[in-house]
This record gives sequence, structure tokens and C-alpha cells, in this order.
Amino acid sequence: MKYMAESLVSHERQLQLILESFPFGVFAINPEGFISSMNTTAGDLLNIQKEKVVGKSVSVLPLSFRNHFEQCKHVSRKFDGLEEDFIFESKGGKKIIKQSSSPLLDENDQVIGVLITFWDVTKVRQLESHIQRSEQLVAIGQMTAGLAHEVKNPLGTVQLASDLIASEIEEMTAANENEAASVQIISEAAADIQDEIQRLDHLVRRFLQFSRENKKDESVFNMKTVASETLQLLSHQFRKKQIHATLEADGEDYFVKGDRNQMIQALINLFINSIEAVSHQGQITVSMKKMNNDTIGIEIKDDGIGIPQQKIKRIFNPFFSTKQEGTGLGLWITHDIISSHNGHIEVESEIGEGTSFLISLKKHEKGDHYEKNNLVS
Repeated sequence: MKYMAESLVSHERQLQLILESFPFGVFAINPEGFISSMNTTAGDLLNIQKEKVVGKSVSVLPLSFRNHFEQCKHVSRKFDGLEEDFIFESKGGKKIIKQSSSPLLDENDQVIGVLITFWDVTKVRQLESHIQRSEQLVAIGQMTAGLAHEVKNPLGTVQLASDLIASEIEEMTAANENEAASVQIISEAAADIQDEIQRLDHLVRRFLQFSRENKKDESVFNMKTVASETLQLLSHQFRKKQIHATLEADGEDYFVKGDRNQMIQALINLFINSIEAVSHQGQITVSMKKMNNDTIGIEIKDDGIGIPQQKIKRIFNPFFSTKQEGTGLGLWITHDIISSHNGHIEVESEIGEGTSFLISLKKHEKGDHYEKNNLVS
């Protein structure tokens, strides 16, 4: 009996060690809805203590766990289980947790509980999003290059034709002074054609530059001043809708390194997006703070109509827009600019409550001395 007892204790200890060494979080919940066991990884992932959870109701866990328990507690062996992602927020930030739940069965296929395993897939999802975005960028680059090539060829033909018209008009003017009025009309039309050709040619060149990797004109600049200048640049649009726009930032230490003009472009896209979202006499707030020693946090918040949750994940995709007249390129370009500066941007929104764009950028320590001594903001 002593040997059997020691053997059982040894086996139980071995099973507990296996459970504790499991790289995923594990909850075992009995049919009555009480947590019978959990491992250390589960506590680490959810920032909870084992002694405060084991023996307690499943109601102490996040809603997603409760839903999984309710859907698994009455099923049989034929049930395939449930898998889904959910966002878990804590003081340490946001995590994307993937959980898998299945009924815990005895030798007679009777449900004796529910087993829930879960793990942190934040980096995996970010990598998947990056890969998807990279594939989209490649496709957009190829399409842009092809479009520019196809447009540039007929532009050359039209340019030659307009030049020929212009030269013929000069000869006609010299030979037929009586028809000067008709010639003047034709001359003006030819000039309009040439102006538009130059504008289209400039547009095509921008497309070609955008389809290739563009080197940033890097410098050290103060994001607080960049935001202030951008707000001033759009001040007439704020006045037109009677929008109250404010900038909240303590101190002056918001230096980053990158392309200043690109960053202004990114902010303009975000501000215009907010302007279009808010009603007359709306509110747009730009706030800055130091997240830690090497990161600057920027939030652009409005009290506009908000974005439906089913569209949030696609908001930075090229050619996707929540507005009928939108091109779907503004936020995509903004995301690309922030990413090229080793930053990160995400969006939070609720219908009727407004939208917040959250940007994090790497702080440049050398900027303090460089910019203050050179009077650069």
C-alpha cells in the first residue's frame, strides 16, 4: 500500500510537472463551471494568481473563456472543439490570445469538464499582417509601374501632336492675319493641351517614384512642431466646419529622425480623415507623451461618426475606404510612412463615439542638442 501510494504521488507529480512545463496556458473547468486546475503559464498570460482562481467560478475569467465553456460542456467526443482569437488588455499592453477549447471526457465518453488551452499569438499575427501588407505592396508597385508605363506612351504621342499644332498655328498666323481670331482659339486650346500633358507627366513620374523604394531625406525634427505646423496648414478647413483642434504636449522633447515632409504628409492624411468624420463644431485632439525612454506616443482623437468594427482590420489596406468618394490610399500611405520610420500605427473606434489613431515612434536622443542649438523645430 505504501509503494502504491508513493507511486501515485510520483505519477501525480510527474503529470503536474508536464502541465507546468507546457508552453501554453491551460484551464480545466468542471461541469459545474468551477476552475479545477491551471498551470503557471496561464497565470502569466492573463496576469492572475493561481490561488485566486482555482476553485472559483469561470465567471472570474474573461468573457471569451466563459463562452467557450458554455459551448463545450454538453458535447461529446465527436465535437471538434472551438478556436478563436481575442484581445486581452492589461497594464502591460494588448495581447492577441488564441484559445482552443474541447470537452474533457472520461473512459465512457462522458463529459467531466472542459479543457481550455491558450497562447500569445501577438507577434504571429503582426508577422502575418506584415507579410500580407508586403504582398499587397508588391502588387501595387507592379500595377503602378504598369499603369505609368501604359499612360506614358500615349502621352508622348499627344505631346508631339500638340507641338505640331503649335508650330502650324504660328505659320497660319503669319499667312492669314484675317483669321487671327480663329487661330487664337486654336492656340489657346493647344496651350491647354500642353499644360495638361505636363501635369499628367508629373503625375506619372510620381507614380513611378512611388512604385520604387524611395530613400528618405532624413533629418532630426521635433514632432510637436511638425504637428503644430500641420494643424496651422489645415486651419482654414477647421474654421470652415467650426472644428476645435487642440495640441496637448508637455515639454519640447519629442525629437525623431526621418523624413520631415513625409511625416507632415502622414499627419495631413490623418487630420483630413478626422475632419471628414466629425460634424460641425466637432473636436479633434492631438496629444503627445513619452511612452518610455526611447518611444514617443502620439494620439489623434476625434468625436466623429466612428468606424464599424468589421472594417477596422482593413482600414490601412490600399484602395479600401469607408467613404464613397474616397480613394482608399490616404491611410495606406500614412501606414507606409510610419512603418518606414520604424514606427507603429493602430486605430481604435466606436460607432457614434469617435476614432483614435495611435502612433508610436522611436525617440531620437541626439535631437535635443542638435535642434536646440540650430534653432530647428
